[in-house]
Order: sequence, then structure tokens, then C-alpha cells
Amino acid sequence: MFLFIYQICFFCLIPIFFLNLFIKGAKQKLYLSKIYNRIGLGFKKRNNPILIHAVSLGEVLGIKNFVKTLERNNEIIISVSTATGLQKAQELYGHKHQVIFLPWDFFIFINLFFRFLDIKLILLFETEIWPYLIYKANKLNIPVILLNGRLSKRSASLYKKTRLLMTPIFKKMDKLFVQSDKHLERFCNLGVDSKKIEVVGSVKYDIEPAKETSSEKKLPNKFILAASTHRGEEEIVLNAYKTFKQDNPSHPNVKLVICPRHPERANYVKSLCNEMGFDGETFSCVDGDSQSEVIIIDRIGLLNTCYMLSSCAFVGGSLINHGGHNLAEPACNKTPIIIGPYTFNFEEMSFEFISSGSAVVVHNQLELGNAFNKLINDVNYSSSLVANAEDVFNKNKGSTQRQGSYIMKLLESK
Repeated sequence: MFLFIYQICFFCLIPIFFLNLFIKGAKQKLYLSKIYNRIGLGFKKRNNPILIHAVSLGEVLGIKNFVKTLERNNEIIISVSTATGLQKAQELYGHKHQVIFLPWDFFIFINLFFRFLDIKLILLFETEIWPYLIYKANKLNIPVILLNGRLSKRSASLYKKTRLLMTPIFKKMDKLFVQSDKHLERFCNLGVDSKKIEVVGSVKYDIEPAKETSSEKKLPNKFILAASTHRGEEEIVLNAYKTFKQDNPSHPNVKLVICPRHPERANYVKSLCNEMGFDGETFSCVDGDSQSEVIIIDRIGLLNTCYMLSSCAFVGGSLINHGGHNLAEPACNKTPIIIGPYTFNFEEMSFEFISSGSAVVVHNQLELGNAFNKLINDVNYSSSLVANAEDVFNKNKGSTQRQGSYIMKLLESK
């Protein structure tokens, strides 16, 4: 009954989804590529593939080791929901595997999708719960597994309000691998059988440090990094950097590199720099011989390199109510970490970094400027943050292997 109501509501929203798609497509053409995927069309037939759904850029990077493990003996399809996710997935996996946009969760589109593709296993990464997709997979006896699962307080509250729809859907999932006991408790509160849930930590720790690339030549010799920033944060970062420059005339060569979470915002950030009196330039236009005061990264795939080379890094999405981003990346690259107070998307990870003295927490522009100042000038303090973060990082590795072992055993038994 409630799934039927959900489908009626979804049907009414489809024109809005198309309108939103065309608006986004005007700025980022990748949103309009593979547009038929959204309605369950345009797929290449594969022999009993495994579907791995990774919404956007962070999730596409997170599934890398799963793909490496499973591709030895299986056909794989990687699905995404965003243009940045599609771009990175094509770059990493497109030479071997089909990369698609997952169809919208309407019964006609999903039924067409399953008719085209004889899928044998569905792996959903982190928080991607699509009710009709899961319902239909269950009807077709296709196992559905949640990888690296997490459920923030906000999501748990939303699901609780739609419990009559979501609880039966959760019960149709075969296995939920979650990051911590808190997430296990939240799923159980929604009616999921605890026997289906296993706490395995986060695959976000199962990454490798950046390798040297030719891109390094275009980055400054010494710089502060603002990573994965969102609208509303760049202005705070620029003002904090201005304060740092005023307080440290002895460090004229310390530049600022801003890496927006969505690279298509790079020109907006450049305009903001110019409005605020900074000499800003996008990375693609940087001349290696003369570097601007502020460099804005306008393509994906450079963040790890920026972490590796930076003197310290503010991890964005945390000074606004977005929920933060992955702290394992700077920790892996031995970069001193600064974060804001909004880290609910990575609550256990953030708590562990903060409580172990592995990250500096700031709440505003003044505190961010002070953090830049301290981390640039106090080498011992910076080194202690890096060492503590490295301990946290090493202690939490291995989640991918635990989840991968279960999946391989499941496939062998089929």
C-alpha cells in the first residue's frame, strides 16, 4: 500500500526531475549524457553482472577496492547519480566496465532496467536506499547488500517518519554492513533484524596516498588547501587567508588552493576571488612560471595530490550544515587537518580524529585564520596532528576485505 503511494508521488515528481536535469545540464553537459538511462533504457547487455551503485564522486572512489576484488571473475556495472560521479567512474572503470546513470526509482523505469540486464547481485554503497529497486530485486530473487552503510541522525529521523514504507524495504535487504555500533542501533530502531547487520568499520580508510604526477609542477611550492568546499565556505576561507597573510608578512610565498566539491563551480569561485581583491586563477589556466595567489581546482582527480603537497588542509562541507567530508584522505597523505563543527556525515570518523588530537575544529572565520597561522608556524604542533591522524588511519584499515570476503562466499554459493 505505502509502496503504491510512494510510486504515485514519484510519478508526479518526474516532470520536476526532468526540469532539474535540464537546468543542471545547461551548466554541466554530462548530466544530459546517457539521459535514456534515467528512464530504464540505453544499456548494453551483460552476462549476469553485479551492479554496484555509487552515487557521486566520493562513493565512486570508495568502491575502487571492491571493483578490483570482484572484477576477476564477474561482469560489473557501476551506476551513479551525478555528473561528477559519472566522470570519475568512466575515468577509473570505463575501460573495463559499463558505467551508467541508475534509473529513477519508478516501476516502469526499474522494470525496463531489469529486463535489459540480468543482474545477479546488487551492492548499494553507504546510504543509497531506493525502495522500488530493492522491492523489485527481492521479487526477482536478486540479493541486495548495503556496503559501508551509515545512517546519520538526520536520515534516521527522516526514515522514521516514513517507517511504514521504509521498514518493509529494509527487511527485504539481505545484508547490511555498517560502519559503527551507532549505525547498527539506528537501523535496528527502524525494524531491521540485527542478525542481518554486521559492524565492519569504514572502507574510507582503505585508500592509498597520492602518487607523484606532472600536475605537481602547476601547484605552488607551499600552500594552504581548502578541500571539497561548498557555496558559503569559500568566502570564509578567503577572509581567513587574508587575515593569515596580514599576520604573516614573513610568509609571502604561502599560496591558497581551493578545490570545490563540484568542479563546475570553479569559475564562480574565481569570480569571488576577484571580487574580494585576490589574484585568482583556475588550475587549467595556470602557467607554471607565474602562479596566482589563489588557485582554484577545476577538474576532478587532483584532490589527493593537493592533500599530499599542502602544508595544512581545511576539509569543507563542515563550516556549513552539509555534514563534512572524508578525513581519511588527508590523514593518509600526512596533512594537518582542520574541520568545522558540521560533520554528521562522518560522525564516528570525525569524533575519532578530534578525540585523538588528530584534527583542529574551527567554528568561524577568525578561528580558521588562527588555525592557518598555528599550523604554518608551529612545526611541532603540525607534526603531532599528522602522527596522531596516521595512528587513527592505520588502526581502522581492513573494512573492504571483511565485506569483500562475505560477497565472494555468497557468489560461490550461488
